[in-house]
Amino acid sequence: MNKLIALLCVIAISCTENGVNNNKQISDKSTVETSQNKINQGEIKIFDFDKYWIELGRSIKCNDTNKLKMLIQCPLKIYGRYEAEPQLNINSNEIIKAFMFAINNGGYYDPDKDASISNKELLLSNLKEIKEYNQSSESQCISDFLFKKTNKGWKLIILHMNTNEYLKNKSK
Repeated sequence: MNKLIALLCVIAISCTENGVNNNKQISDKSTVETSQNKINQGEIKIFDFDKYWIELGRSIKCNDTNKLKMLIQCPLKIYGRYEAEPQLNINSNEIIKAFMFAINNGGYYDPDKDASISNKELLLSNLKEIKEYNQSSESQCISDFLFKKTNKGWKLIILHMNTNEYLKNKSK
């Protein structure tokens, strides 16, 4: 009986040590993944526009402002809808506010669907259904948004919106 108890103790200790080693390996792996994420933090390089579009849509849907900042060129050029409206160059602190204003307040009329389409709805739509999309182009002009392939991947570089309305809303 004593031999059986001793054998069970040896097996239990062996299993416990093995479990500790496995946990340590998992912990080490998590540390490595976390370190890699920190290295890549602050920059997203996506060179395929289809993937960029999906990432942009996810970031909008999740309201991930940090990721949105990485997908938009800084400074962001904003042009008014009319010549009399001011042209703006928005820096990093204000980019998200201006971008969110444009997607929440802008849009266009789609005669094929006989419907008004918000900019947010557009940016969350399937890229293959957008007429302006040209798969082989190094820049994409889709409604109020101009995207360009840069050495840091695809970026939103120009935004069109009612700049007078934005400036009035910003001062509130």
